[in-house]
Amino acid sequence: MLLVYDIIYRIITMENFFTSIPLAEKLLEKNLIIVGTLRQNKPDIPPVMKPSKLREKHSSESGFSGNMTMVSYVPKKGKAIVLLSTMHDDRAVDDNSVNKELEVTQYYNKTKSGVDTMDQMVRTYTCKRRTQRRPVVLWHNVLDVAYSVFTAQHPDYMWCDQCTAAFQQGAGQRACHATYTI
Repeated sequence: MLLVYDIIYRIITMENFFTSIPLAEKLLEKNLIIVGTLRQNKPDIPPVMKPSKLREKHSSESGFSGNMTMVSYVPKKGKAIVLLSTMHDDRAVDDNSVNKELEVTQYYNKTKSGVDTMDQMVRTYTCKRRTQRRPVVLWHNVLDVAYSVFTAQHPDYMWCDQCTAAFQQGAGQRACHATYTI
């Protein structure tokens, strides 16, 4: 089933900063499928999907509207993770899973590593400075993401073995001033 989706559509895994129902609708028109988490303060989330102390641990609630599926999974008491998917259209549960997770949750957990890696790299290697100007803030974010993608593509750029060892030992900076060209 995933192979058929991959030929006709492109699948995007998003974090809660970007995921929204209007964006999912727009992307679906362009044959782009999303799977992502939603922030709890979004007005589109029904109250039954929000965290509640009455919901049991490892329980799931699902809602369907057209081509979209919204799932609320409770990993621990009083906390809920809300997922939005335009790829999944049923409440299929993986019986092999210990926690009886839905396929939507398992797919998101399997594909979110790229998002987590990007967030970690942007936090570690940032060029952000304090400013009041929104365009400058946006430019800093673009530079952070671009640098993270570039260093993922060229891992040995500006780093020698001595620099990498010093950084891993906690020096936090390059140990030598050797430069490499692309």
